[in-house]
Amino acid sequence: MKEDEYPPEDITQLQISCSGNNDAGHGFSFKLTNYYSAGNITFSCECYTEDKTLIQLNDIPVDSAYMKKMREITTKHDFAKMAQRALDNNEGNPERVSVRLDLYRAGGVKENMKLRTDCLADTGVGELLELFWGIVNTLMGGGGKLPLRAEDITALSYGSRELPRHGRYEIREQDDGKIMFSWPSKGGETGWDIYTNTVDADHIYMDRLRGIVEQFGVLDPKPGMLVSLSPDEKLNMFEEDLKPPPLEVHWKAVPLSYNQHNWSRYSWLRLSRPTNGSEELLGFFRNLAITYTKEATSTFSHRSAPAR
Repeated sequence: MKEDEYPPEDITQLQISCSGNNDAGHGFSFKLTNYYSAGNITFSCECYTEDKTLIQLNDIPVDSAYMKKMREITTKHDFAKMAQRALDNNEGNPERVSVRLDLYRAGGVKENMKLRTDCLADTGVGELLELFWGIVNTLMGGGGKLPLRAEDITALSYGSRELPRHGRYEIREQDDGKIMFSWPSKGGETGWDIYTNTVDADHIYMDRLRGIVEQFGVLDPKPGMLVSLSPDEKLNMFEEDLKPPPLEVHWKAVPLSYNQHNWSRYSWLRLSRPTNGSEELLGFFRNLAITYTKEATSTFSHRSAPAR
């Protein structure tokens, strides 16, 4: 590959991910994208904070300066020519979890590398991680702020322990403009059947939901610096399974076009728990379910086995 064959400005996406030695390990992934080289820079990630809160962001718009900095790092360390490192003998060695780096260039050219975390010195990956964690903190960490407005939320869901396992409340503005509200409940002859209750709700409730997000700072930044869990640190998967489903928020799609390419940007996030306002959210959903119980259309979803 010639030195100037792929200039830095041709880089359209870089994704880095790190996974633990087994399914119980929690690593991280980050992605910075310039779709169709149109200047629409977005950031995606899945990572954990120091207090083990999951943060999952998808196509959140960010400043173009981050893409410029990422290109500078990749050019400085010449990732395209970096030799892959052997991944053998990883089992039982937390220092040798795998890191994958995917680099995309204009025209759909893709390059990828797999490295060991104990072989990252002088590769530039550390600089990339510093950049990406900086973006996370700019959006969700101390003093940060999401560039998306509560008034543009189109869907929000959140779980609670009073619901059937893995169940969640959800309110959504559909493409036809109707507001749909749904929640699960137990029933049937055995009491273990799970039903999904669905109803068309008044628009005023969607406005109230957006107001709660704004007033109580549901998506406000978390205090302190956010850092990933060590890939070899394990979370108790049984306890994770018992937790209510995470908070999930979707915003209005943004139509975009460039050089005959037309697409929509769908931004959303998941948090294992809100920064603030969890009780206010659940109180809103509980009262809404009580209000619409008699009007809801209930459909059988599945059967839940009795707890052992």
